Amino acid sequence: ELRGISIGQLEDLVADLIQDVFDAGFEYHDSYCGKQVTIDNINLHHICDLFIKPLSQEYGCSYVEMVADGQPQEPSFFVSHCWNTSFFDTVRMLKLHADQRDMDEEENYYWICAFANCQHKTSKSLIPWTIWILHLPRQS
Repeated sequence: ELRGISIGQLEDLVADLIQDVFDAGFEYHDSYCGKQVTIDNINLHHICDLFIKPLSQEYGCSYVEMVADGQPQEPSFFVSHCWNTSFFDTVRMLKLHADQRDMDEEENYYWICAFANCQHKTSKSLIPWTIWILHLPRQS
């Protein structure tokens, strides 16, 4: 619930890790289509497999829990998006959203499932979550 991620934290991931890895000549091919993954087309499927899961494996927690310094980060916004979208496009859209609202990029948090959920427990938590959704009262 309190695992929102800030634009600053996303940019740290981009600048400090993803960009450096590709600048160092890392090559990776999408396991679904075989296309080479580049800094321009990397998406959340790739980021989850290459960065989020390996970085959080030892701790068995979400990415946000690793970067939040033990502080709750209450999300103000829920991001509904396709994991196939270029990650850099997603970050640019979030920056535009914050800029248009004159928001502090370090103090406002977005719920993005890939970063908020523990990626090591997703298959176990899927069924109770879907049952809960199916039992929500319907409003017209």
